[in-house]
Amino acid sequence: MLVGHSELKMLHELQRQFFQGIFGQDETIVNRLLASDKLSAGERLAIYRGSVLGIHSTALSEIYPVCKRLVGTRFFEAMCRRYIPQHPACSPNLQDYGESLAGFIAEFEPARELPYLSDVARLEWAWHRAFHAADETSFDISAIDRLTEAQRSQTLFKLPFSGRLLLSAYPIHRIWESNQAEYEGDASVGLQAGGVKLLVWRNGYSVHIDILENDQWTLLGALARGIPLGGLTQAIAPVDITVLLPQCLQRGWITGFSLVDE
Repeated sequence: MLVGHSELKMLHELQRQFFQGIFGQDETIVNRLLASDKLSAGERLAIYRGSVLGIHSTALSEIYPVCKRLVGTRFFEAMCRRYIPQHPACSPNLQDYGESLAGFIAEFEPARELPYLSDVARLEWAWHRAFHAADETSFDISAIDRLTEAQRSQTLFKLPFSGRLLLSAYPIHRIWESNQAEYEGDASVGLQAGGVKLLVWRNGYSVHIDILENDQWTLLGALARGIPLGGLTQAIAPVDITVLLPQCLQRGWITGFSLVDE
């Protein structure tokens, strides 16, 4: 049976009202819900709202366990209740949910006294995405030797598919490490230790949080921006790529290549 334009419009309006009833302040949808013998329409909506918020909060708790540990369960859940209505899930897969939490935390007034918290959230999201990223294909480095000189200049080296470059003014890697459940070392972290440049990536079953030196950061950043081999020397001068590039290849930070025209 074909559905007409008016029916589609009514369905869209019904969906909008239901969405607003769950995530917003508009409870117009209550007038269209049926009550039961034991619960009013409003009570039924409240149960559904609590279920949806609970599912989303649980997903965020699993993705951001360090952030939750840093602020405590009550604070974290209260923050989630503010975040979720403003940033509802756009994918049925809750592993895709929560990318914008770091930006939300940066503007969340109650978290102002923890200026590093949003960067810790960015690190946790990068770790989460790296863990669930697709596996890398094998990299035949000898294939580079079979390229012509012209082709080599147009070579685009690729970072790990799972890789994320992170820059922070705080030692977020130490904050993350010292708040792991199995951590047994010194849990104190001095913010005066300064910032850090990181590459978060997965190698096999292990997610790595590697600390980058300035030259390494500069090179990997240029590769991430899509600068071909022929333009690297000028783009990152005075960094010398003759030693640094093989080093990055050896460490697994470069996992493939293509040509500009491919």
